[in-house]
This record gives sequence, structure tokens and C-alpha cells, in this order.
Amino acid sequence: MSNSPVTMTITYVALGFLAFFIIITNLFVMFLIYNRRSLRTPTNLCLASLAASDFMAGSIAIPLIIMCNVSPLDGLRQAMDFSSRFISISTVIHLLIVTIERYIMICHGMKYNLWINTKRVVTVLVATWLFSAVATLIQLFWKLTQTEEQILKVDRIYDTVCLCCVVIIPLIIMAASYVRIFIALRYQLQQIQRYNNPTEKSNELRRRHVERKAAIIFGCMIITFTLCWFSYFIDGLNIFTYSFEVSLVLMFLRYVSPFINPLLYTFLKEDFKLAVKMSLCQRFREASTNSYLYQSHFAPSNSESAV
Repeated sequence: MSNSPVTMTITYVALGFLAFFIIITNLFVMFLIYNRRSLRTPTNLCLASLAASDFMAGSIAIPLIIMCNVSPLDGLRQAMDFSSRFISISTVIHLLIVTIERYIMICHGMKYNLWINTKRVVTVLVATWLFSAVATLIQLFWKLTQTEEQILKVDRIYDTVCLCCVVIIPLIIMAASYVRIFIALRYQLQQIQRYNNPTEKSNELRRRHVERKAAIIFGCMIITFTLCWFSYFIDGLNIFTYSFEVSLVLMFLRYVSPFINPLLYTFLKEDFKLAVKMSLCQRFREASTNSYLYQSHFAPSNSESAV
């Protein structure tokens, strides 16, 4: 395979389909959270914000990749890199926020309502978007004022700092947090087994299993981010040289994450699964009601049939 016109055309079409599915799945998540009051929890507000960030991958980043290859202008190339950088930083911070929220919920449940509320979560999410934007656009400070040689030198420092502070350190924190979460859940499940009341025991076991499943889902999202985006942060250090084929695979892999994330929590997270079922049932009932009203209104009466 090479970067022939046929190969590039197939690539653009595949990217277009990927962008379409990213947009649809993340819009669906945002619609569910907006439409269902039961989903407006602190955790799900973080997921809605993450969905908005992932939505940008399909609506902005991928179109810029296609435009940059069709018309390789410096401005487009820079915009493409900035959009990818923003999404990658935003994603890892959102995952870190969700991890910390889950950690407080499971390991410090008695203090959860004291520490976590909607206003604080919204404030943290706004700060996340601002930080992601500043951390991305700060590159303009030296790209517009320095020579080419100086830009390359500062870029390497910037990429190293991003790799360490935005990827490695948060991943270590998240890994340690989830180890602690699963240890706490295991201990709590052992304690629940001692309950004498069967109903209380059953309810608590179900609750802990739901929390454990949610932790597994978020853990899968972190693994997905690592597999999909880690090479992007490494690329800036110019340690490895990839062939065209490998670069193409890594590019697609990078944007698989914004598509997988909404699928993971929409079809596996219990509250989202219930909301999806309720939405589908509601749409089905509305369609059935409309069909019945239409038939009742337009169907001929008995007297008309007799005539």
C-alpha cells in the first residue's frame, strides 16, 4: 500500500464514515443526558462534557485532516495539530476527573456529598476546557515569534512536558486510584456478606456490583485512550520513524477512542442502558399512538362504508 490517489480516496471516505459515527454517537449521549433528568449526576455531567470533546474529533479534527491532505497549507496543518492536541489533553483530564469522582464515591462515600456537587463539577469542567485550550494555544507564543530552529527546540520541550504532565502522571494517578477502588469494593462486598437482612444484603450487593461494573467501564476507557493516543504524544519527540502504512493505522487508531467511549458507557453503564430502553419505548409508544390517531381520523366510518 502507498499514498496513491486510490489509497488516499479510500482513506478520506473511511475517515468520513468514522467522523459521521463519532458525531452521531456523541450527540446521542448528550441528548440522553439533556433529555433524562435521572442521568444528570456528577459522573454523567463529566461524561457529557467528554462527549462534547469527542464530538469535536468528528466535527472538527477529522475534517481538518482531510482538508490538510487535500490542500496542505501551513494554516490548515497547524489547525489540525491544535485540534488533535486539544482533544487529547481534554480527554485525559476528563478521564482523570471521572476517576477522582469515582474514587471519592467508593473510597470516601461518607464525604461524597460534602465534596462533590453539581456546581463544583461544572466549575471543574469549565476549568478543564479552559486549561485544554490554553495548553494547546500556548504553542502560538513561540511559533509566531521564534525562528524555525528555535521552534523545533521549544516544541521538543513542550512535547516532553505534555507527555510527562498530561499523560504519564495522570495515567499513574488513575491506575493507582482504580487499584484502590477495586480493593475497596472487594472489602465492601466481603462486609456485605455478613448482613443478616436478606433484602438489605441483596440491595447492597447489587449496588456494589453496579459500581464495580462502572469502574471497569471507566478503566476500559483509560486503556482505550492509552492505546489510541499514546503514540501521538510520542510522535512529537521524533524518537520513531513510521512508514506510511503504520502512520495511517495510528491516525485511525487515534480517532477510534472518541467513537468507542460513548459506546462503552451507553451500552454497558446501567443508568445509560435504562435510559436508552426508556427512550426507545417512549418513541415506540408515540409512534403507535400517532399511527392509531391517524387511522382513527382518516379511516371511513361504518355509515360511509355502507354508502
